[in-house]
This record gives sequence, C-alpha cells and structure tokens, in this order.
Amino acid sequence: MMKKSAVLLLSSAMLFTSLGVASASPSQVSSTSINDVIVPAEVDTISVRDVIPAEYFEAAKGKYQSKEDILKDTGFTPVKTGRASTMQYDNGAIIVNDLDEYAALLTYYSDNNNQTIASNQTFEGSSNQISPMAIVTDSVTQTVWGDGLAAGANLSWISATVSFNRHDSAGNWNIVSVTDSSSSLLGFHPGNSWQHDRAATNATANVNGRTAQIIIKGVRTLSIIGGGGIGEEIISRPQSFSMRWTT
Repeated sequence: MMKKSAVLLLSSAMLFTSLGVASASPSQVSSTSINDVIVPAEVDTISVRDVIPAEYFEAAKGKYQSKEDILKDTGFTPVKTGRASTMQYDNGAIIVNDLDEYAALLTYYSDNNNQTIASNQTFEGSSNQISPMAIVTDSVTQTVWGDGLAAGANLSWISATVSFNRHDSAGNWNIVSVTDSSSSLLGFHPGNSWQHDRAATNATANVNGRTAQIIIKGVRTLSIIGGGGIGEEIISRPQSFSMRWTT
C-alpha cells in the first residue's frame, strides 16, 4: 500500500470577538518538515522505498561515499538545486533519507534505460478495401518501459505512439516511412517525469518491408528531497527505449 509522506500541519489563531473563537483558514495550512527540510504542504511526496525494489537498497548499501560519485555512475545531472520553499515541485518529490537510498533510486532508473519491453508486437492494420499503391497512414501504441511494481504489473510506465505510412505492394502492406512519434509517463509517479524528444526519436526510425523499429528517446527527471546532506534537487538524464512492430 502506497504511503504519502506529505503531512499537513494545521495552525490556528485565536480571535477573541463577540462571536467566540474562529477556526483556522485554508491559508494557514502552509508546510511540513521532512528530513529537516521545510516542504510546502501542496507538494505531493512519496518515500523512495515505495517505488524502488528492495534489492537495489541491498546493492547500494555502503557503496558510495559522495553524491557526486552516484551522479557520475548513473548518468544523472543536476537541473536545479535550492531550497524546497523556492523550488518548483510541479510533479511532487521523492523522499530519500541517506546516501544509500539516493544511490538505490538513481541506480534503479539508470538500469532501466534502453529496455525493449514491447518488442516483436504485431500491429493489425485496417481491413478496409484500399486501391493498390494507395498510401495509408496508421499508428501503433506500445508500452516501452514499466516498473513492474504492482504485483507483476506496472505502477508507472512509459507509453509510446508512432505514426507511419505504408502502401500495398503485390499484396504486402509495406511500411514506407515513420512520420511522427510521442511518448508519456503514465500511472503513479510522484517526483518522476518524462519529456519526449520527438526530433531525436523520429531520426532513429528504420523500416524494412512490413517491419519497423524506432528508438523512443526522451529525458527522465527526478525531483528529490533528501536527508544526510543530499538536500533538495531536481536531476535528469537522457533515456531511450526500443520499439518494434510488424504490420
């Protein structure tokens, strides 16, 4: 069961009027303290141990002595650092308590780069009667990455959609070009976001008869609030995932 780390601190003011004691207003719900970091109450947070498999914590235990070494080994780079009161955690934040948890988090998402989860899927095209040599525009959607954390299913996943052209050549609907792509991170993923790189993805397209392959490219961003000197930061790294389909 997912735990939400954000705890609202409610303050109240005593107003002595002829009507008695007034209750606290919504504007007085302001912040909470996590690992000695003051976090705005509106920031949705989750513990790293709720989203990372246990084996990553065992593997990371005592392995690193500095945050810089972890960043170097996992390929993540800082996008923004600062104080939580001034940082923009639009998609929430992941709470880590020490360097080992920080290493487990970054290693997990680094290891999940360039997976081929949805390869060799077959796309069933339109069954409409189309004149020979007519160009048909179709699309295919696949899950290209998933965390596998929800009892064998995915708690969060990246779904990609690719549009392509094909035509009939001697009864074979050959793919002639890939025209566009998109991808997004879906499911439950506080502190974790994904930005699709359309131009870089489209440039990787490779078509061969009725089969096509493309490398879904983008940037994963992690928003972190940490103890043990880690502090508040937003880090990111490019990632890619293979996608293949047959018409």
